[in-house]
Amino acid sequence: MLIAALVAALKALEVVVPPLRPLPAILPIDPDASQRLTALTVCIALLALGIGLARRKRAAWWLAISVLLPALVVQLSMLRHPISASLAGLSLLVLFLDRRRYRVSSGRASRRITTILSATGLAIAGAALALAAATGVGIVRPDSELGSLVNATVRWVALGDPTVALLGQGALLAIIVLIARVVVAAGFWRLLTPAESPDLDPGLQLHATAVAERFGHGALRPFQLGNDKSYFTLPDAESAIAFARDGRLAVALGDPIGPPEAGRRVAEAFLRECARRDWVPCVYQASSAGLPLLTDLGLRPYLIGKEATVDLTSFDLTGGKRANLRHTVTRAQRGGVAARWYPDGVGGEPASLIEQLRELDRAWRGNRPEMGFTISRFDPIDLVRYPVSVAYDDQGNPLAFATFRATGEGGCVLDLIRRQPGGVPGAMELCLASAATELRAAGFTTLSLGLAPLAGLESGRGVVERLLALGARAIRPAYDVRGLAFFKGKFAPTWEPRYLVVDKRASLPRVMMALLRLHLGGAKGLLKAAGAEIAPHRRTVAAHAGD
Repeated sequence: MLIAALVAALKALEVVVPPLRPLPAILPIDPDASQRLTALTVCIALLALGIGLARRKRAAWWLAISVLLPALVVQLSMLRHPISASLAGLSLLVLFLDRRRYRVSSGRASRRITTILSATGLAIAGAALALAAATGVGIVRPDSELGSLVNATVRWVALGDPTVALLGQGALLAIIVLIARVVVAAGFWRLLTPAESPDLDPGLQLHATAVAERFGHGALRPFQLGNDKSYFTLPDAESAIAFARDGRLAVALGDPIGPPEAGRRVAEAFLRECARRDWVPCVYQASSAGLPLLTDLGLRPYLIGKEATVDLTSFDLTGGKRANLRHTVTRAQRGGVAARWYPDGVGGEPASLIEQLRELDRAWRGNRPEMGFTISRFDPIDLVRYPVSVAYDDQGNPLAFATFRATGEGGCVLDLIRRQPGGVPGAMELCLASAATELRAAGFTTLSLGLAPLAGLESGRGVVERLLALGARAIRPAYDVRGLAFFKGKFAPTWEPRYLVVDKRASLPRVMMALLRLHLGGAKGLLKAAGAEIAPHRRTVAAHAGD
């Protein structure tokens, strides 16, 4: 299929490659090259079919059969090319014998299209065989209008040139053929869509949720339980995988949830499910503890950043290790900034406070999209059900705020943070330092400041890590990853590596794009971020501290 696509492409581009000249007389499929545009559409269709077969798509198998069978009829009864006919027959035999290999599903719409195209192709091939038999016994003359029409139709289904079997090659016929070719090419590419996520049985959904709530821990736990995540689990396994879809990408968030033994079973089953549904699996923010399991399953890890975790049992602003933070907080207090802690949210406060925080959120984001996936989007409901720390100026106006989520086992994670652009410096640091003190008093032992994306890659030894480090420097005007790491470093945290784990290195570009879309709310968010105006001054990127 791919070789035939190459031949059609060369025809479309009117490129002559002497070693490839004999191919049209040898290949089982003689691509329609009657017009440049027609040749291009056939090239696109054959390329999609070849990719589908390489992915072991069941839909591609049926389409290949429905194309090769008419091609065999064409080569035998019309063109009488023994080599091409033999190759067509051999290809059909190989596909039939290897049919169990093609078990990968496609989307519902593509399955319907495949059914229509395959049924049409097989029916026309059957009609051509019947016509050949009728012609052989003299019932139908070879040069009759019926014979010419069936011959043209069979050639068209076999992606050949239908006009040679019809009288004349007028402009109207060329336009009709081109439109039909475009429709078919679009249908062939449609078969490459992955299968949809299955709807979990309600009982299994409850089981997965219970597993995530029981065994989930760490900074990712609140987001693994988010409504934007799906679960994969097994009925008899105390483990689950929280993931989100972006096209073919199935992005698991963090390690498999649950005991390691059950996690291995579920991870193996998840990879099998990904293969069956034509998904590309990856794991975002895998921990060092979960890495051996994932690498044993054949996945490849790459350092993606470091998570900053503060030990609250020893947190204070004295001493030298948090001197920078202490000076920043003191400067903010001298500027009239004061922080207030709301352990149960701001529900007991006047409604005007929530509106002020909403306006602060809008001012901070500007025309940029809201982040998501590993951080909450602004929601007034979250402000009344989760702990909030707010920094006020000397007039009682909010300058900054931060929300926090419990992670289990005495832990807490920084979630959404916002500050007033151009406000008093140090307001955010005061907000977080005050919250850390209050959390320690409430019995919490750790506070995660979230991931510092791409942090620590400068010393990476691998080629991929070095390229990511170069990318981090390139995007610094829009997203200062080094500044974010510096901001979190003021709290003297423990840095724990986090990994992006993929099936193969070639998947990295698409995985990175999928992560961007998931964080930015899809393709629209990505376009909005790309078109957003960068402020003349470098904003403190701590606004994305939970990413």
